[in-house]
Amino acid sequence: MQERLVDLGQDMRLVTDLLHDLNQKVAGTPTAPDATGSQESEGIPDELMAMVLEILLLTRANSTRQDIRMAQGSVEYAGLPVWEGKKRT
Repeated sequence: MQERLVDLGQDMRLVTDLLHDLNQKVAGTPTAPDATGSQESEGIPDELMAMVLEILLLTRANSTRQDIRMAQGSVEYAGLPVWEGKKRT
């Protein structure tokens, strides 16, 4: 149990660090590309997209089909596109 708590503490620190980094990226004013021409692409950072996708997949794995359909109905009602994974054949 102690080992698991240590692992969870480390995971929480990693997530906290990632959220802090993301906050720094979106909190500042936009900057022009530097002399090398590099600049982060506009839009949602890859780190945030990866977190959201992981949360979605974990939530779906632990949800009933009815719960998933209800959530998709709420997304449609909000006027947003519903994401559906590829159907297996």
